Amino acid sequence: MPRYSSLQIRDVRVLTENVQSVFSDYSSYNFKNQSSQELPNDIRLNWDGSIDFDEYDQDIKLVYNLEAFVQRVYFWLITNVGELPNNEFFGWNFNRYIGATGKINTNEVLKEIKKLENLEDVEYVNNIVVEDVEEDTTRYLNIEIDVKPKFFKYRIFLNLIFT
Repeated sequence: MPRYSSLQIRDVRVLTENVQSVFSDYSSYNFKNQSSQELPNDIRLNWDGSIDFDEYDQDIKLVYNLEAFVQRVYFWLITNVGELPNNEFFGWNFNRYIGATGKINTNEVLKEIKKLENLEDVEYVNNIVVEDVEEDTTRYLNIEIDVKPKFFKYRIFLNLIFT
C-alpha cells in the first residue's frame, strides 16, 4: 500500500477549441509579456519552493504568462489551506491525505481541487478528473485539470500524479 506524500506534474498542454489556431497564430502563443494577453510575471521557483537562480551569474530567474500560471496552480495544489501568510484561503486540504495508506475517496479530492476556481488568475475550471489507479503493487491518484487562465485565450490541461 502507498503512503501518499508527493504531488507531481506529469504533463502540461495548451488547449484551444480549434487546434489549427494554435499553429496559425504564434503572436498569442507568447510566453513573454509582449502582447495584450498578459498574466502576472513571477520569480521562478524550484519544485521544492525555493528561488531558482541562474547558475552562471546567480541572477534570479523569472517566469512569464503561461509558465507563471502553471507555477501558481502547482503551488496552490501543494499548499495546505492556511499555510500561506496573508492568504489563509490559498491551497486545499492536501495534508489530509499525506501518509494515507488505504483507498482515498476521489470525490472528496475532486471537491477540494474544485476550489482552484477561487484562485485570482483562474477564469474558470472546465473539468477535473480524479482517478484511483492500481497497477500491480502500485496505487496512485491520477489527477487531470482543465483550467482557463484569465486574460488568455487558451485553456491549460494539467496531468498530475499523487503518490
